[in-house]
Amino acid sequence: QLRRHDTCLLVSFQKPDENCNNNWSEHSFPARFGLKYVRGCEIEGILDSDGSMIDEYTENPNFNDNMRTYLVWLDCNQYKIDLDTIERQKTPVYDKFHLMIRRKPEKNNFKNAEGG
Repeated sequence: QLRRHDTCLLVSFQKPDENCNNNWSEHSFPARFGLKYVRGCEIEGILDSDGSMIDEYTENPNFNDNMRTYLVWLDCNQYKIDLDTIERQKTPVYDKFHLMIRRKPEKNNFKNAEGG
């Protein structure tokens, strides 16, 4: 049910720190639950099996399986910060996201009526 211009969060996890199970107050939420990265994005479109952009008006899109590829817009400022961090620390941010969370459109109060 994802559509163009939907705002989503991309989340990646790592194995939680086993030492965090003992004392909640001494450890942060990300360490306790293995939260690694959270990045915002906006859906630009969905690609079919041939790599062609499809939209809600496309009849019978070509999908070979249940896998979907989404083309998304990322925050360019955060992306630049991430690239600089990757260069210094060799820590890949965009290799794998485990979860995509869609925000309700009525909660996106950071966009104006013109969509920009």
